[in-house]
Amino acid sequence: MDLGILRSVLARFLFRDEEVFKPTSALSGGERNRLALAKLLLHRPNLLLLDEPTNHLDIFGREALEGALSEFSGTIIFASHDRYLIDKLATKIWYMENGSLREYVGNFTRFEERRRQERAAAAEREEKRVKARVGKPRRTKPSSARLAAKRQEMEAEIELLEKEVAELEELMASPELYEQEEESAAVVRRYHELSSELESKYEEWAELIEEKEEGWE
Repeated sequence: MDLGILRSVLARFLFRDEEVFKPTSALSGGERNRLALAKLLLHRPNLLLLDEPTNHLDIFGREALEGALSEFSGTIIFASHDRYLIDKLATKIWYMENGSLREYVGNFTRFEERRRQERAAAAEREEKRVKARVGKPRRTKPSSARLAAKRQEMEAEIELLEKEVAELEELMASPELYEQEEESAAVVRRYHELSSELESKYEEWAELIEEKEEGWE
């Protein structure tokens, strides 16, 4: 290819002036990512499969990458924890939840809005279910002291689970985690296990509150 065209492409990916003569062995991780994508786009493919493409890139590198991908005329399938990148590029989102693959048409903003609507609908269904239980035969009423102790114990368990889930979310947001496949898979599995357990604890806690509000003594 013409040298001028090649240097123009390299400049698009932030390789300018004397930087174009650097050996690849001297490039950082982010520079290698940018160079790999530049080479890939020069082959004019119609499909790109990208795994965490913004890893190791600084803000300028991310902007260069996003600009190049935005102008790409083919299909891009990419896995990413970069919400800004997803919002800017994605027209369809595949989301793993409870072992199932769910599909959302639209960008990340629309995806988040749909999720909020789904959570609101689920909360409404739960509220109706709770109301439907009113008037059913009561179980033997536990003492108020026992209810209070059980509630305190459950709130402590919930607080601990919330802390663990938050720590795992922070860990999962780190690109370095996904450099070790087995470790990252274990972290994701643990996250889903704790999230499911936390949801169950929330339901149990809500039932305790309901019992108290119904005047159990």
